[in-house]
Amino acid sequence: MPNSQFAKTETPCVGICSTIYGDHICRGCFRHYQDVIDWNTYLDSKKLEILQTLDQHISNAMQDKIEIFDSELLRSKCTQFHVKIRLSWSPYTWAHALLREGIDRIQNLEKYGLQVTAPYVKMRLTKLVELIDDEIHHALDRTL
Repeated sequence: MPNSQFAKTETPCVGICSTIYGDHICRGCFRHYQDVIDWNTYLDSKKLEILQTLDQHISNAMQDKIEIFDSELLRSKCTQFHVKIRLSWSPYTWAHALLREGIDRIQNLEKYGLQVTAPYVKMRLTKLVELIDDEIHHALDRTL
């Protein structure tokens, strides 16, 4: 019986799989290559464990770079723009998903309930997202 929390979208896949090019960790969804291959064979408990690990690493990478001052506004913007989030995820993971999907269109983070923290304020948003993604990737790479 499928877990209803993930019934709509079973996989964290975002359609940009770099494991086919030899990456051990996908640059799209941050899963280990073996988890990408075996995902459909996993029990819901294993999937949930992987999703919780991803949520934790994404949140850790975001917390010192992005401040969330209105998580309800952030959630509503994710819904409005059809950004795939799970309500059980940290709002930092929602913010990461929103930034990745809307990087070319977001002009003012405050309209999304977000602001960049002081050390990163002068960094271009595209560079900041790249820095965050690299940090997530390296943290997960150390778990191999």
